[in-house]
Amino acid sequence: MLEYFAELVGRNGEEHTEAKGLVLQLHSLKVCFVLHLLDLLLPVVNCTSKYMQNKDADIATATHLVSSTVVALEAMRTNDTYASKYNDATALSVSRYQ
Repeated sequence: MLEYFAELVGRNGEEHTEAKGLVLQLHSLKVCFVLHLLDLLLPVVNCTSKYMQNKDADIATATHLVSSTVVALEAMRTNDTYASKYNDATALSVSRYQ
């Protein structure tokens, strides 16, 4: 997607301006950090989410899956995890300007 926006940045006119703004926003530290966190969290929640959407889901299994998901998310909630994701996001956002 970034390559597509980079291609648009090379053009003239309104598309150029919009694409350049989007590229700058996508490379901001805030957006990079949120995307790195979502990349970590969404796979954990996905299994429970898919099961809960199933018509044949039973309450016992759903309760177990929710509890397991909460435990997994709590285990991820450490300073080391956030520091790692912050460093990844910082590296990605800074690499744009080098």
